[in-house]
Amino acid sequence: MAGRVGAEHRHQTITTTALFVPGRWQALLAKLAVHAVAGLGYGLLSAAMAGAALFAAATAKGITLGLPAGAVLVLLVRIVLAMAAYMLLGVAVGALLPNQVAAPAVLGGYFYLVETALLMVPGANVLYPYLPGGPRRR
Repeated sequence: MAGRVGAEHRHQTITTTALFVPGRWQALLAKLAVHAVAGLGYGLLSAAMAGAALFAAATAKGITLGLPAGAVLVLLVRIVLAMAAYMLLGVAVGALLPNQVAAPAVLGGYFYLVETALLMVPGANVLYPYLPGGPRRR
């Protein structure tokens, strides 16, 4: 969704937004709210399909899952919340970088290059679990 905010600059619809919304913060908060709801919806759809496929395949093959069903459902809920959080991150980066191509490229480069490179730096890899793409330890 980083490109969505940048698309307003590219297609010059940001002018209309700036003219009719009294403050930039109100417009940005509205975009964040709308994209958070969209992220929750997208995450819910993705998690529901993944969960249905997982349980259906396990039942059809007669395989018992390595986790109890409740733990799998908790993981699916976390996927839904993570999708909303990543959607908000995309809107924030898109607001900072108004170029429709640069914003997703920066996010992709960060997640696939920078965070991965931090794993190879001695001492810096302790930060990895606290970064947006890092695994959480319990």
